[in-house]
Amino acid sequence: DGATHVVREIAQQGDCWREIQSLLDEQPQDLYTLLRQTLASPDTQVTFCGAGTSSYIGQILVNEIGKIASAQVRSVPTTDIVSRPDVYFNSNSSGVLFSFARSGNSPESVDTAEKVAQLAPNVAHINVTCNPEGAMARTNNPQTHCCLMPERTHDRSFVMTSSFSTMLLFTH
Repeated sequence: DGATHVVREIAQQGDCWREIQSLLDEQPQDLYTLLRQTLASPDTQVTFCGAGTSSYIGQILVNEIGKIASAQVRSVPTTDIVSRPDVYFNSNSSGVLFSFARSGNSPESVDTAEKVAQLAPNVAHINVTCNPEGAMARTNNPQTHCCLMPERTHDRSFVMTSSFSTMLLFTH
């Protein structure tokens, strides 16, 4: 049964990728304004984070986004932020925290969002997730914007194929 999910999730990637442009078109203009301002300012940080496989998205993006940004760009696994949030954020921090989360329910992703919100109130949160029912999609923090991927990208297999590739391409 698990192999069936893997095959289906690999095969659906192209269809999911074709939906990315309409997902981008649906995002509010103020999100694009925030991103333009953040990327243009050397006094801000763009932090990509995720748990497990989702953390690899940030590791891939950091070099590409870093080439076009004046902001400081970094990728930090949520496990590192949860264990020592004060190493990465403080009350003077500003910018954007991108959190990648297939299910949006991993304890370290939820805890990272909470700790960063407490330590760094000037950091906006952008949750990129595949599960409309996950905690990361249902947050009530006014500093948080949720970018919801097509629901079928909430992969059932362990491999995380369509969730990983769609979140990556959406953000790139």
